[in-house]
Amino acid sequence: MSNGHQWLVNVETAQQECQVCFAKWQTLTTRMLQMVEDHEQYAPDAFKASVLELLPEYVRAANAAVARLQIMVQIKCGEMKVRGDSPEESGAP
Repeated sequence: MSNGHQWLVNVETAQQECQVCFAKWQTLTTRMLQMVEDHEQYAPDAFKASVLELLPEYVRAANAAVARLQIMVQIKCGEMKVRGDSPEESGAP
């Protein structure tokens, strides 16, 4: 963990991380939608408890997907140094 360049990634890695994060979020979205569709099968308190139990994980997954997407955009736009870039290629002084 002492390597100061561990955050350096390439576009393909960033794309894979986006896909993983979006897949997790999509899985949680499907679970949440299923609860909404099946709301009549729940007592009001059970429905509330189920939603509140899943909500923190759902928000974390959404935030992770957004963060990974922002990183990928920065890499694609040359705003973040990527593995293999020389200072001239990345626009750094």
